[in-house]
Amino acid sequence: MKVHLVRRVAIAATALVAVGIMPAPAEAVASTDFAVSISPRVQALPAGQTGSLVVRVTKGRRFTRPLSYRFDAPFIGLTVRPSIPSRTGTVASLSVAANAPSQIGSITVTVSGGGRVRRATTSFEIIGAPIQAPTPTVAPTVAPTVPPTAAPTTAAKVGDFTVAVDPSSFTINTGTSYTMGVFLTPINGYTGSPRFEISGLPTGVVGSFVNPSSRFGTNLVITASSTAAKGEYPLVIRAIDGTVVRQATSLLKLNSVSDFGLTAAFDPPRAAPGGSATLKVSMTAVAGSTGVPEADVTVTGLPDGAVLSPGSIRTSNGSAVFTVTFATTTPDADYTATVRATSGPFVRVVPATLRVSPKPLVTLSTTSISVAKGGIANFEVLYSRLAGGGNPSYTVTGAPASIAQSIFLSSDGKTFVQLTTTAATPAGTYPMTLNAFLGTGVTNVPFTLVVT
Repeated sequence: MKVHLVRRVAIAATALVAVGIMPAPAEAVASTDFAVSISPRVQALPAGQTGSLVVRVTKGRRFTRPLSYRFDAPFIGLTVRPSIPSRTGTVASLSVAANAPSQIGSITVTVSGGGRVRRATTSFEIIGAPIQAPTPTVAPTVAPTVPPTAAPTTAAKVGDFTVAVDPSSFTINTGTSYTMGVFLTPINGYTGSPRFEISGLPTGVVGSFVNPSSRFGTNLVITASSTAAKGEYPLVIRAIDGTVVRQATSLLKLNSVSDFGLTAAFDPPRAAPGGSATLKVSMTAVAGSTGVPEADVTVTGLPDGAVLSPGSIRTSNGSAVFTVTFATTTPDADYTATVRATSGPFVRVVPATLRVSPKPLVTLSTTSISVAKGGIANFEVLYSRLAGGGNPSYTVTGAPASIAQSIFLSSDGKTFVQLTTTAATPAGTYPMTLNAFLGTGVTNVPFTLVVT
């Protein structure tokens, strides 16, 4: 019976693919809208087995809003664990408990964002383990000496039961839902239908039983709002029938996920080939959020041979610091790295620019100054510090003998080129060059002094 049913499911799935049920192409989606598809469209899993569902999102060219995902799977013993969504969708892992009963129904994914809600549905079956018929008892050969009591006028609840949950520990993000299984095992012919309760949920998190009262167990849907506080919360799930109370525990690990702002910059914004630089990343909370969320931070776009340490960072305090070490062969150029931070459906991407050069980056506050004979001209030197390097040394070339020159450091830490003329200095225009030396690198900065 089950073999034929699985074969029918497989044939149905093949037929769906054959008629072309695929994600809508980008040109078929309005520019400010999105479409959702789910695959496989038909799936069957035996008890104790695992599977997966792929949710694909096709966005219009102008749709940039974040999306949230919710899975509705009203199956006893089925656990749905969505992964962190990407720009093109998400993947949900399916796990069927070993003692799950046979069931047929559907799983629906609801995707929301930008004021729009889109859904996709897949047909699903759980192939439960066969139920073993009880071994018949043998009638006694000797009649009992005590006459049997009369049958009660109403059926009485007898026996006992145990309750278990799967999984015993799970992690979800704020703004999402999670479905776990609650299993009831009758003992000694128990015939009742206990009611279910849950305790231990934090503020902003609710639990809903698919079947509030059942002799066969139920599913428990945990839904966390975007404002719920992250943390670990022990949950107690109870099955209650009169004075009989049985319970099981599970640990909820709640990650904070919300929108945020992102900035990133190299400090300092220059490095030499073979040297290193520090990349500082900072996240800021946005209005309406409970604070800075946990996020995964990655960096791409570095030049060939550059080494990023660490390779990625999961931050919970709103900051991340990377060290980038450049190869000795890195060409002299400006480079822009791409910094990406992901928190659930929220993704922020910013650039960070760095100059890699063996030469000190030196300029002057002005490239031309006029001064009367016997006067003094000061040119401020502007230097962009090199990561891992010291300060350059300076010389001035091109000045005539009648003009005295010096390099001095002011009390506020600024560097100046000072040129002093005399009454005998001829009037005219004097082109000169400031030379900055750092290691083997030399930078030449031309400037002009006009004597009147």
